[in-house]
Amino acid sequence: MIVSITPELGLDEAPVYAGGLGILEADKFYAAASMGLSYTVLTFFYPRGYVYYQPSDDGFIQIRQEIYPEKLTAEDEIVFVSNFLGEKIAVRPYFFKLGNAKAVFFHVISPERAARTIQRLYVYDKPDSRELFAIILAKASSIYIRDRIGVEKVEFLDLQESLGSLTAFLLPELRNKIRFVVHTIAPWINFGVNPESIKKEIPEADLSKYGSSLYYLSMEKATQVFAVSAKHERLVKQVTQSYDGKISHVTNGVNLQRWTHPEIQRLIKNNRLLSVEDFASARLKMRSELVDLLKRTKPDIRVDSDDFLVAWPRRMSKYKRPYFVERLVREVADDFSVVFVLGGKAHPFDGDGQYFMKQFRKLHQEYPKVVYFHDYDVAKAKTILSSVDLLLFTPFSGWEACGTSYMKAGVNGTPSLSSRDGGALEVIRDGYNGWFFGRELDELVNIYADHQRTSEVDEFDYADLIRKFVEIAKMYRERPDEYLQIQLNALTSMRDACDITKTMTKYYPFSHRISSADV
Repeated sequence: MIVSITPELGLDEAPVYAGGLGILEADKFYAAASMGLSYTVLTFFYPRGYVYYQPSDDGFIQIRQEIYPEKLTAEDEIVFVSNFLGEKIAVRPYFFKLGNAKAVFFHVISPERAARTIQRLYVYDKPDSRELFAIILAKASSIYIRDRIGVEKVEFLDLQESLGSLTAFLLPELRNKIRFVVHTIAPWINFGVNPESIKKEIPEADLSKYGSSLYYLSMEKATQVFAVSAKHERLVKQVTQSYDGKISHVTNGVNLQRWTHPEIQRLIKNNRLLSVEDFASARLKMRSELVDLLKRTKPDIRVDSDDFLVAWPRRMSKYKRPYFVERLVREVADDFSVVFVLGGKAHPFDGDGQYFMKQFRKLHQEYPKVVYFHDYDVAKAKTILSSVDLLLFTPFSGWEACGTSYMKAGVNGTPSLSSRDGGALEVIRDGYNGWFFGRELDELVNIYADHQRTSEVDEFDYADLIRKFVEIAKMYRERPDEYLQIQLNALTSMRDACDITKTMTKYYPFSHRISSADV
């Protein structure tokens, strides 16, 4: 039995997630099911979701969400006493089962203080909410593992990020089976918790020796630590040198069944395309579907047959450099026949992200061929990433642990113009199945503090980005057969390199011996 603890899980059947982590963990879940793995994911159920915005005159306002576990099945309550709150906490697990894979969502019912803390993903209402989040996740997970799975059945206990790390103190029998998967490398790994609050709940948990950081606690307690790309491994080792011997990497992947457009699925047998002509025809049908989506959001948009469709859709955060695409739109929109498809939303407390949402909204309003999806979600991602002509992937080098949007695009024949970061370095071959721009940095520049260095990198990278973009746009228009070959190269190479079943066999070496026929 494999058990994975994650703060977010973005299943299609329960689509609450903040960004790439939730979608990645859902892709792993679906892959585990198809591979016949005995696999259980433990996470929270968030009855008010993450965040949903509605445009207003001066930007965006948050809209209250109500999420119901319609496709989930309820289990008996888990009840435990919390010393932190001084009262009992009641948790109702809901589950979704697919083959031998099971996703368990902990719905915190009472008391009100606990329920309010877990009602929205990563949106905390009080200064000590982070501690309470970690405590409840660890206690609910440990009780579920001990009483409903059986400690003796667990072969791996994987912590996706560090919020579930207190489980290590509550399940000492699994000490040699705990592994830590690091999905970030930015300064927020140092976010601490109050060690006295944690010790009040779990007396044996002395976090003071770990700098009050759940990240370093996870590093200490895990027998293995996985980064999520080769470059990410190098940077994690730079930041946490004392744990070098534990750290390796498994590069992320994507679930091909989930992210391949039906038109491409129809053409592919055993990962081999049936014909180039059929591929070109399928891309035209996919383009038509995308245009319909654009018109539902911006009814007056006109998309001509020779327009170059370019996308930048992702979580709105400064390190992903949304200001690059804003500048690009303003500099090329009047000179090139380009339709820019933008998408993404920011955390409610991320001032930079909120600002860029407003800037994207202005672009949507000012430019006839710019469409901004402030409500970007999985369904829209499936259409946009598969069907545009080019994806822009622009993170500041060193800040993107892996990224998967270029994978989801590539497996459908959509090439990317990417900065030199994350897993893109392992799967994109410049001029063959996509393109790179800018410098590769092997150190982590603090973009929030080192303004001079950040500005120098940005100016160099942007100059290279716009140069490459103009070349690519000209190829698309003037040498369409050459561009089609790049698209075909993306499809064939990405489907081979980015299949998440390969990721799973590296995490779980025995899994290659298991097939869905064994279920």
